[in-house]
Amino acid sequence: MNKDKYERPVLIRHAIGLMNKYSRMRSMQPQSHIDGVSVAELINTYGSPLVVFSERTLIDRYRELEQALSTRYPNYHIAWSYKTNYLDAICRVFHKNGAWAEVVSEFEYEKALHLNIPAEHIHFNGPLKSENVLQRALSSGTIIHIDHFDEMALAERIAKELSFRPKVGIRINMSVEGAPQWSRFGFNLENGQALDAVSRLLAGGSLQLAGIHCHIGTFIMDPGAYREQSQKLAEFANLIKEKHGIFSVLHRYRGRFRLAQQPQGSIFTR
Repeated sequence: MNKDKYERPVLIRHAIGLMNKYSRMRSMQPQSHIDGVSVAELINTYGSPLVVFSERTLIDRYRELEQALSTRYPNYHIAWSYKTNYLDAICRVFHKNGAWAEVVSEFEYEKALHLNIPAEHIHFNGPLKSENVLQRALSSGTIIHIDHFDEMALAERIAKELSFRPKVGIRINMSVEGAPQWSRFGFNLENGQALDAVSRLLAGGSLQLAGIHCHIGTFIMDPGAYREQSQKLAEFANLIKEKHGIFSVLHRYRGRFRLAQQPQGSIFTR
């Protein structure tokens, strides 16, 4: 019997940086200046710890996204997500460049109004909206994304009491490869609940369906997940067109679509 030649084990040390939400950093590179301003000068002036935002970088990123959308789609709008960062100065940077507001709470809704964002330029998401804020938002033209049937019934009652027919969207959840399913938010696509919600909303006659909304999660690094999400939303919009005559997806950002209720024709943008 022949034995394999003995090889002494060798341990090799691998030096890697800290873990963050994007992956591992190979090394930490100290930054001496931010937009031409000395970090030491900032600390001497404002103290430490200190959080610094680059307005130039924020605007550059916004314009990069805007250019990518405008060169591909004729109709779109970008809405800044307040839950990402609702500091007034940060929100104003995006609003000055044309962004609408996307909010998930009454606090954020009031903040957007305080920053002089027109009510009709606010998208209101989230699973918990009080009757008072729903009444105010719906009557002022804010697009509410309906999260569940109880909220739909409440919105219908408010619309009937105030004798008007507001525009709303619905939130759906779906299975997407590479992303956890957030089944606790919105109406499920795969089991038919989302289509039932659309049918229920249109049959009620009190609300106008103006959009569909889906958020598949955070820290998703695979762009294929967003491709699959967009494809499923477009297919769902086509299904709505086939069954109910709502024909076109006009706007999309961060998984939110707005629909135009027209008898025929189709324009899809994602």
